[in-house]
Amino acid sequence: MAFPDGVQQTRFELPEGSVDLPILYRDLTALSATYSADAEKVRQLLPSGDLHAPALRGKCWVTLAAFGYRDTTIGAYNELAVIIPVLHRPVVRGILANVALSRTRWGRLGGYMRHLPVTTKIALEAGKEIWGFPKILADIRVDRRGDHLCCEANAGRGGSILSLKLRLGRGPKVPAPDMVLYTLKDRSILETAIPTRGHLKIVPARTVTLELGRHTIGQELRSLDLSQRPVIAFWSDNLKTRLPLARRTHPL
Repeated sequence: MAFPDGVQQTRFELPEGSVDLPILYRDLTALSATYSADAEKVRQLLPSGDLHAPALRGKCWVTLAAFGYRDTTIGAYNELAVIIPVLHRPVVRGILANVALSRTRWGRLGGYMRHLPVTTKIALEAGKEIWGFPKILADIRVDRRGDHLCCEANAGRGGSILSLKLRLGRGPKVPAPDMVLYTLKDRSILETAIPTRGHLKIVPARTVTLELGRHTIGQELRSLDLSQRPVIAFWSDNLKTRLPLARRTHPL
């Protein structure tokens, strides 16, 4: 069977229902823009010193990514992710821990999931209960409008979160990388390795427009002094992926 199918799934019971893991995402659209931001302000948002936001000249990075999931094993839904690229420091225990720790290097690059609004209750409940994703319910549109791909996210009385759009066109195409996400659940850092298939189409930064709303997420992003233009931006309409169980790294 073609990816992401062909894998054994296990039933996971939720307070109000169940899901089969890994969750399979057979067809989705994505747009993403990564901005530079004030390093000290961004690092204050991280839950642990074991997650490090790399910086260059006082700037690190914040990624805004929107997903339109058309075909998944928990139904269709949309999602907006606010991700801080981080390196995770491994924890070393044992007799030689003190020596080993002094030589420990930072681990692989991943993303700390800061915010993750979604459009359906099952996506909300599964994300919180299984992975500790910081999800809220929101109205999120991910669609094409002429020669643009757009995301608009609103959270009811909380107001507009943001509007992100990029102009479609020809540009370099690269294979989509696998992802590693870090979340905080039950005072432990969880690491989720997400295999991905498909291609990303890179677009010029000047074709990307971001407007931040009055919702607390929008206000937080505004406080980080994001760059006027993204460092890199891309989109895809042919991604496939799986969301497996997380690995618990260590307690805080």
